[in-house]
Amino acid sequence: DGAAPAQQLLFRGTKIVGDPHVPAGRCSFLVDLARDYDVDAEIAAASTGLVVVFGPNGAQVLDLGLRAPAVARWCKGRGQVNMRSDRWAPTWVDVDCLLYRTGAGAGGAAEYAYSIIWREPTHGIRILVDFRR
Repeated sequence: DGAAPAQQLLFRGTKIVGDPHVPAGRCSFLVDLARDYDVDAEIAAASTGLVVVFGPNGAQVLDLGLRAPAVARWCKGRGQVNMRSDRWAPTWVDVDCLLYRTGAGAGGAAEYAYSIIWREPTHGIRILVDFRR
């Protein structure tokens, strides 16, 4: 049809230290940074803005709406999740990538550069992992 192919700028997360979900050296996620999504629309589109965050105090529920003012960009991609403990047999799932404004303190996001949200289809939950600056 003569249309130019869509441009992609891929952000690849590779595991340095492995765990049961993704072994060391394997790709954990791929995010297309060439396309942005509306932050407020993405939070509103979810049946709930709640995600599970695993921090130093264990699992906690976080309302993404609290972080919305700190989010500079919302991008999407795919991430790997290994549901088997006996062997590497990953499943690719949808992920969201939240890139934060520098110095943005809303919702406790000031210390983070970005977050990846895995949309876990088996359990119907979304798991957020924060990455520090």
